[in-house]
Amino acid sequence: MNWQPIHDYSGVYQGIRASIHNIDDLKATEANLRQANNELRTAESLQSEYLEETEQERARLVSLLSAMNLGILFVAADGRVIYHNPTFSRIWMIDEGTGLIGLPVNEVLAKSASTLARPDHFSRHLLSVLETHELSDSHGIQMTDGRVITELDYPVRDREGRFISHLWIYEDVTRERQTADQLVYLAERDPLTGLYNRHRFQQELARTMLDTDCHQLQCTVMFFDLDEFKTINDSYGHRTGDALLIRVAGEIGALVRRNEVLARLGGDKFAIPPPAVQDNEAEALAERVVHAVAQIPFRFEGQNLRLTTSLGIAYYPGHAADADDLVARADIAM
Repeated sequence: MNWQPIHDYSGVYQGIRASIHNIDDLKATEANLRQANNELRTAESLQSEYLEETEQERARLVSLLSAMNLGILFVAADGRVIYHNPTFSRIWMIDEGTGLIGLPVNEVLAKSASTLARPDHFSRHLLSVLETHELSDSHGIQMTDGRVITELDYPVRDREGRFISHLWIYEDVTRERQTADQLVYLAERDPLTGLYNRHRFQQELARTMLDTDCHQLQCTVMFFDLDEFKTINDSYGHRTGDALLIRVAGEIGALVRRNEVLARLGGDKFAIPPPAVQDNEAEALAERVVHAVAQIPFRFEGQNLRLTTSLGIAYYPGHAADADDLVARADIAM
């Protein structure tokens, strides 16, 4: 409401003039503007908090990925790199200062200082992985320097389940593979001579006998030991005896063929389970073994000594019906 006084020309008061306006709409508009302004400020504050939380979450994620011993590579649907962690560069021997973001993945791996043992095989694998949008099995990658790298491919999808990128995880498993190979070696090898041990001998004998049954052939087991070995140990010491066993293992190992097994069963007892034999092949091998042992020079404290060996052969199925009986027969023959 507004009003003002009315005067005549002489200045005498005549009354008032008033005007009244309804400003409900204006007040409502102002209130709405104030509310919208408050909501905008609140939204801006929340957005700022969300951005800060997102940035913190991103920093934590980047720190986690950077601290991992696994190589991480994110590849977009178009085959270009969108993220990688430092371990990825170390595994592939790529200079950490090399810019990889935005490059096609095949160009990224081409910058590696490592050389693939089978580049054609890996190229086919790479194309296959880029084409599929499903979880893949672990794939082993062999390098010419002896390293072994495994790769796993995980698809990354949005909330609607649409494929948006690949997640590739790389791990250098060279040491684990070497440890596994070493454990296998220790499990089936004699620690002194490096020959197969009794456990591996029994496995080979069972396999040979099974092949013999399948092909209706015959196989054999050959046992031999060193005569008077206990006397050698007692007279010249165990170090001399061990050196002698190592020498015998080397000499006889040179006689057996690639598909034959030479095993040390313990002490000075050795065994050879040749695969299927014909005619007098076993006897001919036995003669070579006896001759080879006799030719090994053994000299101690100025004395030249001559080694001899006792040797026994048993045939399957002619002499025995099972592995235990066959081994016993060969031992008796020796």
